[in-house]
Amino acid sequence: MKLSTVLAAISADHIRQTSLPGADVQLYQACFLTSTSSAFTASTLYVAPTSVYLALPCHQAPSLFLLIPDGVEIPEEEYPPFYILLAPEVDANQLFCQMLSLLHTESTVTEAKLAISRALFDRVTIPSLIEIAGTLLGNPVLLQDSTTKLLARSQTEQIPFDQDEVLSCVVRQGFVSADLFQKYDYADVLRAIEHSPQAFLLSSPKKCDRILRRLVVNRQYFGWVCSIACAKPFLQGDLEIVDFLSDALTMLLEREDVLPVSSQAERLLTSLLSAHRYTEESFKKQAEGFGWKLRDNYFLVMLAFSRQEEDASRTMMAYQNHLSLLLPGMKSFLRHERLVLFFDSASQKRVEESLTAFAQRCRLVGSFSRPFSRILDFPRYYRQAEATIEIGLHLNRTGPLFRFEELSLYYMVRQIHSLDPGDLRDCCIDELIGMFRYDRRSDTSFALSLRVYLETHNLGAAAQQLHIHRNTMLYRVEKFSELTGLDLGSWSVRLRLMIGFIILDLYPELLEEE
Repeated sequence: MKLSTVLAAISADHIRQTSLPGADVQLYQACFLTSTSSAFTASTLYVAPTSVYLALPCHQAPSLFLLIPDGVEIPEEEYPPFYILLAPEVDANQLFCQMLSLLHTESTVTEAKLAISRALFDRVTIPSLIEIAGTLLGNPVLLQDSTTKLLARSQTEQIPFDQDEVLSCVVRQGFVSADLFQKYDYADVLRAIEHSPQAFLLSSPKKCDRILRRLVVNRQYFGWVCSIACAKPFLQGDLEIVDFLSDALTMLLEREDVLPVSSQAERLLTSLLSAHRYTEESFKKQAEGFGWKLRDNYFLVMLAFSRQEEDASRTMMAYQNHLSLLLPGMKSFLRHERLVLFFDSASQKRVEESLTAFAQRCRLVGSFSRPFSRILDFPRYYRQAEATIEIGLHLNRTGPLFRFEELSLYYMVRQIHSLDPGDLRDCCIDELIGMFRYDRRSDTSFALSLRVYLETHNLGAAAQQLHIHRNTMLYRVEKFSELTGLDLGSWSVRLRLMIGFIILDLYPELLEEE
């Protein structure tokens, strides 16, 4: 036991006078000073009432004395060289028991550190080290990455599924589901882990007590190690053991080059979105280096929340874990709070069926890219999928999944606008803008009626969609032609009008410009 540990255990208000060496002395035993005490070694701590101390010839002894006044004062010349004089109200028996407990705790921690160090020296695997830690702590130990995915757990104790929903979910599903994020404010717990450099105790009336310690691997936040007090209460020293365990796990994770959150394949994919110098051949060769053989039948899906979500990235991580089990062949990564799913498969039907049900249940929207066969085209189709989601949300499409083909004209209009907004205004036919303004002033709907007619290519179908008589529909179309002077029989006029409708869907502010 270190001298600093002794000082930390004694209230500063109870210390009256001290004589201590500069170095942090190691103490190996604690004794209660009695009239029969005779051997006084440098590594021993004595709890000593002042009257007993004065009755023995020990004032030159090298031991540490915790002196408690009991009505007898010690002359200045009789003080030992190494002592702490305490207040009279300190209970000598309680103090002695406290020192014994500290010694026992430090001994337990030292033994645990030695066991972990020996395991590292023997080049133990990460799951084996987790198992050793579970035995040392007498409680289950879990290793999770920052998405909450379970990477390893000890089998030493049975985890109480009926008492702790979060643990039950982690062990049975392999991650924390999104609904539990909301129920238990789990996002706040994850923030606390990420920003706490030391192990800490997390207590809750709803869940078992936990000791948590974050892991930083290669200077990047990786996840955490967790011990759960379901077999027995935590003891003094368990925090220190978990701290030492986390340092050992960090060494193993860096030595085995375990990547946080994503696999090598997913990290390789994301590298395509930044500056890179791959060729098709070099990319495939690198992928094959860790067992990923590309088949040239690619498509990607992007998922996003249909509305603003608090702590969206954490919840999306839970969805990522869920989908990795639902669709085991996919590669996935999170980017800008959106989940990107990459598939190398010729069939989209099964994926679409699974994702449609999932997105509806979780209030998500998504977009399917067009299929492609060159992996270096991944950035292009990523941008298309991203734009498709944004366009679908902007247009308030019901979804939940949008296809690029259905919104490709809107994508084209956005691309034109990104080059020069003035060019886009020139592409929007003036007569259509004038008709929208006329309808607003006159409380008519000639522009809307014409759009439905152009989209259905049939007067009867358009009338049915608008719940009006066919003759009323014919009148509105003819009135539009009369007021604008446009020849609706010309295919080029009809095409320009449809493009104009699309432009005004995306940029209705053009109607306000003079």
